[in-house]
Amino acid sequence: MDLTPRIPYSDVLGGGESARGIHRLLTVPFEVMYALRYWRGLRMRYDKVYRLEGTLFHISAGTIAAEQMVKGGRPPPPWFTEKKPDGSPVTLLDRLEEAGVGFPEEVRNALDFADYYRAATIGERFEVIAPERELSVELGWLPEIAAEAKRRGLDKEIVTTRPDWIGLENGLLYGIDYKSTRNTRGPELPAWRSADNEYELSPQMIFQERALRLAYGAENVGGVLIRRLKKNRPFFYDTQPLNLPAHMHETVAWQILNLVDRERDLRARLARGEKPASCLGLKCQHQYGACDYVNVCKSRGATLKLVVATEFKREMPK
Repeated sequence: MDLTPRIPYSDVLGGGESARGIHRLLTVPFEVMYALRYWRGLRMRYDKVYRLEGTLFHISAGTIAAEQMVKGGRPPPPWFTEKKPDGSPVTLLDRLEEAGVGFPEEVRNALDFADYYRAATIGERFEVIAPERELSVELGWLPEIAAEAKRRGLDKEIVTTRPDWIGLENGLLYGIDYKSTRNTRGPELPAWRSADNEYELSPQMIFQERALRLAYGAENVGGVLIRRLKKNRPFFYDTQPLNLPAHMHETVAWQILNLVDRERDLRARLARGEKPASCLGLKCQHQYGACDYVNVCKSRGATLKLVVATEFKREMPK
């Protein structure tokens, strides 16, 4: 099997969002949130701990996956061989400390998890093909929407997805996504109930499977899996299948097309200096707490300037 992707790709590390992924597109209907994050480039100065922990565990698990590539005789991704200015190799601790500045306990926990995970995955059932590989898909490559995408002038627009790693088992490739979680009720993780889990209708997971098929050929792809990483001690991990509904591929393709179209319109309005439509009250709270930007939306004048200056840092908008 040729393991070189047939579509554009890049290898990155660190968790977080794909460049123009489903997460970004799903933000488009919440125009203020989108404008602050993806137009003005405002990100929280100090990340929320639950999200930082997820990033750190992604870095640990991704680094172990790259180590397994080397042991298996495969060339690792470029980031794995990066050097410091003095010529010494960048270590896992270096990567964790850079991502977790100001959170030494979380960094130490992620480093300890790496020690556990390195030992626990000896004899890993999957051969690691690539950790954190971002795949780029042109809308015109999706036959269900190709004609309409071309009519709207969107057929060359690119949407990305990034499996946390791609594994090979019994001649089939799998996209595997890390989900870090806690369980204070026992040493392992709660029973996996496929019918109840949120991921099997997730546009992100469904599009990821579609991108893998485009990249490697549908006949070579076994599907998408979830690897759960337990963040609290005793550490634990497991791997669970996703039964993604086949009919959802077309549904998600149309959803993506319409969101890309809507994003184009929103960015054009922002470029003209128009204000985004208010989304206050639509998504201010979610399962993990408050929206990052709720204090921005609720503030005015000097208070607004203070909130932006103290709570956020400006990154290059995407």
